Amino acid sequence: MKRSIFIVITTIILLISIFFPTTVLAASMPTTTITSVKSQSKAFTVKWKKKSSITGYQIQYSTNSKFKKNNKKIKIKNAKTVSKKITKLKASKKYYVRIRTYKIVNKKTYYSNWSKKKCVTTKSSTPISAATTTTQTHCTNNNNH
Repeated sequence: MKRSIFIVITTIILLISIFFPTTVLAASMPTTTITSVKSQSKAFTVKWKKKSSITGYQIQYSTNSKFKKNNKKIKIKNAKTVSKKITKLKASKKYYVRIRTYKIVNKKTYYSNWSKKKCVTTKSSTPISAATTTTQTHCTNNNNH
């Protein structure tokens, strides 16, 4: 009697695990942290700690500190990558950056929690100085050139 109950319970658990797989929860996903954010002219480079057993990373940056508007996301598909240069930004503008890991299991994407946000101000674009500009001077002698 006990053996037949054990077989029935084991069969039910096996069927539940087949039809309702419990794979990866966000709480069990390894989160990463941003190690540095370096400002450049109209760009910045973000670096983070490498994590294992993940598919990749997702970076989010915004001019809004709460990431409610003007935010963009970039997916890093290689888990071995530890830095990314974000370009085509506005000069002398404050940006907020955060990152999270993701893993794809059975064609479903699972995300970790976001890291703490970091703030960076892009550098102003370098103005063209008078020393670097070349002025054309008109040739005064008539040598046909």
